[in-house]
Amino acid sequence: MNINIEESILSKRTAVRFLAIAVIVISVVGFATDLHSTLTYPGSDFRNRVVGARLMLDGIDPYLFKWQPGLLERFYDPLDDPTELISKLSVPPTVLTLHAAFAGLSYLQQKVIWLLVQWAAFIGTVWIFIKTSGSQRKNILILAAGFCFANSLFWRLHVSSGQIYVVYTFVLAIAWFFLQQKSKPKPIVSGFFSGVAASLRPSFILFFIPFAVRRQYAFLLGGAAGLLSSVAFSYWVVGEFIWKRYILTIAQMTGLVDLSTYLSLAEQVLPDPAIVYPVIVEGFDWRISNPLERYFADTSFYLPLNILHVPNERGLLILGLLATIAYLSACVLKYLPKDGSVRENTGYIFLFGVLTCLLGDFFIPIPRFPYYDVQMLLPLLIIISQTEIEYLLRHRINIALIAGFFLGAIGFIAVPRALFFGALLISLYVVVMSISALRQGYKARLRGV
Repeated sequence: MNINIEESILSKRTAVRFLAIAVIVISVVGFATDLHSTLTYPGSDFRNRVVGARLMLDGIDPYLFKWQPGLLERFYDPLDDPTELISKLSVPPTVLTLHAAFAGLSYLQQKVIWLLVQWAAFIGTVWIFIKTSGSQRKNILILAAGFCFANSLFWRLHVSSGQIYVVYTFVLAIAWFFLQQKSKPKPIVSGFFSGVAASLRPSFILFFIPFAVRRQYAFLLGGAAGLLSSVAFSYWVVGEFIWKRYILTIAQMTGLVDLSTYLSLAEQVLPDPAIVYPVIVEGFDWRISNPLERYFADTSFYLPLNILHVPNERGLLILGLLATIAYLSACVLKYLPKDGSVRENTGYIFLFGVLTCLLGDFFIPIPRFPYYDVQMLLPLLIIISQTEIEYLLRHRINIALIAGFFLGAIGFIAVPRALFFGALLISLYVVVMSISALRQGYKARLRGV
């Protein structure tokens, strides 16, 4: 009998070791793939931030800059449209301040550094949740979720494009880390890092709505301090002029103003259409793109409205966003007790703040690409940390999550618009499980459990 038990334990250990080795090998292959993409392909969404930081440091407006022959090649973004008044750059000066730290390096060197930054931010996010989960079983699920995202096409496209969304996720993960501590100033410190995240991506202002609804004033105070500190630092680095141009550019992009009324006639002159632009810039041939990019799919709600020629689609999107915010806020008000100081309660407020931000992305009237969905790692890890394992494992909505991961990792090879459906399924899981777990906690409190 004892021999059978020992053989069973040995068999389980062997299976675990084999699984661990397989996970490591697949992850190493994934990193090697990302390194190859970094060294081979230009990085479509990375170039504009690199050029923007370089221009900013030279005192040149990066948001309206148009390259012409005779100017330095380091200032040229091949993907910028010379027929449009504004450039391709849309990130705030706070992001350019980050890039300014290594803007003097060659483009290839910056691409390699950014590859390491992306992976460090991803691993750092997973590590934070492992350190704060307080459960070995939850840690297994956290690692599994991280593994699925790191080996999905969502992540491959994020790295290949040189995107920055995983950095935003990491900053919010740091805020989560401090929120889980026992020290008294934790809401202020957590709020501070959330404010820094909002300074890097202004739409993250929505994150603070559930905290305002639950009157978490210490957290909001920290958020204001983080936001203002980050903006003030970038203002000190880049100056007033760059910030004014950024605000004007965003107002133009959103249709709030006509930028031409704020510019001189000389600033509105576009390059000569007869200009022949270089195709090889800083060692990269911009005619070559990553073959994986053919799987790009727009997952915004604006796309179907536009295809169907629905009238006043922008107005409908705004109404949808407001309705979503109202519903999530109502859930926080109804299902959380008035005492928001309990760690579990603030954890759910944090989760619904993240949901408010990420669901808001669907209502932006611009294309929403698969690399956005790397951010869904954050609410998924919070759900795992906040919810009982048994409840997580027996929920039927897990089918949607598994299907979403399958489409994002393998299914895109055979299934048309697989990333579109994969993103929607993962988002559906995150929303349904968040609300379900919140309601379950509410019912447990009513029962006195």
